[in-house]
Amino acid sequence: MKKTLFSIAALACCMVGTWVLSSCSEKSNNNATAQHEYVDLALPSGTLWATCNVGAEKPEEQGFHFAWGEVTEKDTCGWGNYKWCEGTLDTMIKYCVESEKGTVDGLSELEPEDDAAIVFWGNDWKTPTKEQLAELRDSTLCTWTWTKQNEMGGYQVTSKKNGKSLFLPAAGYIGDKAVEVGEDGYYWSSTLGDDGAFVIGFDAKDYALYGSYRCYGQSVRAVRAKK
Repeated sequence: MKKTLFSIAALACCMVGTWVLSSCSEKSNNNATAQHEYVDLALPSGTLWATCNVGAEKPEEQGFHFAWGEVTEKDTCGWGNYKWCEGTLDTMIKYCVESEKGTVDGLSELEPEDDAAIVFWGNDWKTPTKEQLAELRDSTLCTWTWTKQNEMGGYQVTSKKNGKSLFLPAAGYIGDKAVEVGEDGYYWSSTLGDDGAFVIGFDAKDYALYGSYRCYGQSVRAVRAKK
């Protein structure tokens, strides 16, 4: 698991000049009006969690991988082809709150047109905020159990209040290729962090909330509000 933002692997994957612009596999969003299943974990916020990743039809499927704030899946993901920078970590052109990181616009939460959950599933859904991810990993509210579902490793997250659960597959991530599938999982929030955006990342031994380089292609598990 990428434990810290500045891991050796992260630096190796995102070095300037390493990347060439890849072709994008444009994914259809014609299911935006479709019905998607969700589970009510009886969380204090009332957040309802989708049972599948965006782009998946079953809980154990990987679904799509997106760089943060992008709505197309790419074969490779790095600073050289990240939509919201000019080739480096320090040349951001959107979602920038520090002048040394690029052009400051003060945006720290995804806008609807850049939120893959909204674009693919419609306005009832969104990418969870940092606070919603933190609530999900709160050990007083949910238990996390490493398991397999149809041969895919991942975590079963079970509510301590009502016993209902969801499965988060270890869908890996996309850097110069898709890696760590079945071993690690990385789930975006909609919230900007230092140099990156907040994710829940996990492997079979641990799970944590931390900042990840936003150029990586990672998973989105959508949420919605209780009506």
